[in-house]
Amino acid sequence: MKFPRFSIRLFILCGSLGVLLGVKETTVLAQAQDCNDIINGAVGGCLQEIPAPFPNSLRKASAEFETTLSLNRKVYNYAIAHLGQQIADGECAFLIHNALVAAGARTSESFGSTGVNADYVWGKLIATITPQNIDIQGVEVGDIIQFRDVSTYEKITKPDGSWKTRKVQYTHHTSIIGAINGNHLVLIHQNFGNDPAIKKTVQKSDLNLDSLRSGTLWIYRPTQ
Repeated sequence: MKFPRFSIRLFILCGSLGVLLGVKETTVLAQAQDCNDIINGAVGGCLQEIPAPFPNSLRKASAEFETTLSLNRKVYNYAIAHLGQQIADGECAFLIHNALVAAGARTSESFGSTGVNADYVWGKLIATITPQNIDIQGVEVGDIIQFRDVSTYEKITKPDGSWKTRKVQYTHHTSIIGAINGNHLVLIHQNFGNDPAIKKTVQKSDLNLDSLRSGTLWIYRPTQ
């Protein structure tokens, strides 16, 4: 039996004047499984968040790291507490700005990265990710991702044999890392997706770093 194909193209531009640039969508998957969480792009199943919001690598006995743990946890908790809500005008950067303010951390303005199309700096640079360099060993839940001209492409095969292709472009976008599972990240962000009912609200989505085709992601750690 041949199953219908499903193709999604998302184009994300997110700054103070960010807009959804375009969406192309075709036939819905046949025999798709219900999923209470987001889809794991590698295997097509439901992506389960890590049991605790912070992996063991964050649990280090030093005053500096205790401060980091506290800030990351506060940023994460702020994002989770506001799921389904719109922060300010719904632009992606406002969620991160408000989460950092609530955590008592520095915002992008204190690093001098301002302007509608700036590559915002959100703290201490932890990793720079490109299709040729995917290394997130030092990355933690509560870190912040700044996207520039990022595109992803993956073919997702479900257990029932049906499949879809997924293409996403993050032209200028910002997200909080909500969970880490290998090279799969759960993103918490707003101004994302093609559903106008929830696009401007805080939501979760999946990013498979192995599907990167172009662009740069800078990952920052909140600092005081």
